[in-house]
Amino acid sequence: MQERIKNILNQVIGRGNPFLKGFQVEDNRSLELKTAWSEYDHRTWLEYELLNDNQMVTIKIAHIFGHLEFKPNMSAEDMSELNKQLLNLLRMNVKSFQTSSAYLGIRYMEPNFFASLHNTLIFLSKWQDEDIFSGELIEMDGLTLKFKVERLWKGEFKDEVSMATGAIRSGDGFLLTSMCDYKFALGRKYLVFAHGSKDKLKASKCSWTGKLGERGRFTDELDRLKLLEAASQEGKAAATVDLFRSGRNLTTH
Repeated sequence: MQERIKNILNQVIGRGNPFLKGFQVEDNRSLELKTAWSEYDHRTWLEYELLNDNQMVTIKIAHIFGHLEFKPNMSAEDMSELNKQLLNLLRMNVKSFQTSSAYLGIRYMEPNFFASLHNTLIFLSKWQDEDIFSGELIEMDGLTLKFKVERLWKGEFKDEVSMATGAIRSGDGFLLTSMCDYKFALGRKYLVFAHGSKDKLKASKCSWTGKLGERGRFTDELDRLKLLEAASQEGKAAATVDLFRSGRNLTTH
């Protein structure tokens, strides 16, 4: 796994990424990254962990950007000064995190405390969806959806496919919905990653499902995977898929 991570980082560096300059292996699950802010004494770590029989991988990024004068038994006045120090650090370092979804934290590295930013990404490493297609939503009600299929990457249907919205009807007749169910709009075209049994297919917000016009890079990747699959079946090549290139980032919708 570490070799794969190192290969990905080397590719990023090789493409001239302005932020990543290099890295150093710390142990079998973490690397320290050299970034554009390292010259200002900032330090950044990448940690990774495989979960669920290697079906998922978490990538954790921690970025230290300032020393905090934190002492035991601090007075209210000292705490107020510490808060001002932290706010000043944030103002000075906006460019290093303004486009990220990182959260603020404090990291202890003996003997000092440091202000830090943390971000965790979760990827699925295997292609597990039952059906993958693009098409127009032509019918819908509270419980069911019907799509006119335009392209099919995985599945057995041809022209149309019916799916469940994910909602269920309660005993008193009301429809109960989940925040995880993808909300479709009639007449729009989508790229759909469906899962479930054939008579109960549905799409989740945590999948790559989305408006077709916003999923161009995903359709390109699906075409690549389809070619690999076809080549493998013809005995021309092994259909190996690089982790992360085809993995699903579960932190984005």
